[in-house]
Amino acid sequence: MASDLQGSPTPASEAPKRESSGDSKPRTKKRVARAGNKRPPVNPWDQVLSGRLVVVAMLFAAMVFIPLSPLGMMLAKKAPTPTHSKDWKVGAEGTVHLTVITADYNKLACAHGESVGNYHCAFDGQKKPWPTAAEAPHDDNKKQIIQPYRTTDGSLILLAGLWAQPEVATRLHNEPPHAVTEKKLARFVVECRVKFLAEWEAPLVRWAPGQAWAPQGNGDEGQPKRAPIAEPLDCQILERKRSS
Repeated sequence: MASDLQGSPTPASEAPKRESSGDSKPRTKKRVARAGNKRPPVNPWDQVLSGRLVVVAMLFAAMVFIPLSPLGMMLAKKAPTPTHSKDWKVGAEGTVHLTVITADYNKLACAHGESVGNYHCAFDGQKKPWPTAAEAPHDDNKKQIIQPYRTTDGSLILLAGLWAQPEVATRLHNEPPHAVTEKKLARFVVECRVKFLAEWEAPLVRWAPGQAWAPQGNGDEGQPKRAPIAEPLDCQILERKRSS
C-alpha cells in the first residue's frame, strides 16, 4: 500500500507550478516606461529657423558695433575724404566724388572758347561743335573733352577725360546707355584724384542735348560763379572698391 502511494504519479493539478520567466503586465509597463523615455522627433525646420536667427543676430550686432569700433574706423578711412570745393586751388591736387550714370557720357556738355592744354569743351564760345583735329582718333572715350559734373555735395567741376579712365571705361562698356532706358541705369559714385588746371567764370553748361545753355558755377550768393577745370590722375568706382 505504501509502495503504491509512493509510486503513484502526482496529479497534474497538484504539480508545483514553475514560475514563468516574465509576466505580461510588468513587461508592458517596462515597454511603456522605455517608450516614455524616448526623445520626441526633432523638427528640421526648428533647427533651420534657429540657425537663421543666430545669423541675423550676428549680422545685426556687426552692423551696430563694427562702425563704432577701431576696425570700423580703419575700414572707413580706406576711401579718402573728398576735398571741399572751397579748397580747390589751381595747381593743387585733390580728391573728388562724382555722381554719374553711363548716359552722362553723351548728355553732359559745356561751351567755352578757350582750351586748357589739350583739353576743351565739346562746343566753342559760339555754342558750335568744337572742330575735330584731322589726326584725332575716331573714338577715344572723349579723352580730351571737358564735361561738367556734380560732386556728391552738389559742387560743379569741369573734368576732362573721365570716361577714358580704365574702371569708368569698363563700366561704360558693360552698361552702354543705348541698350536700356535711362531709368534703368544705375547711378554710381566715382572717386577721382585730380589736378586743378584752371578756373572759368560762369561757363555755359547743359545737362542734356536740347536743353538751354546756362552759366553755372560755385560761389556764395552775390559773388561771381566760378568753376574749376581739372584732369583726372586716377579714378575708381567706389561701389566696386567697397565690395572687393
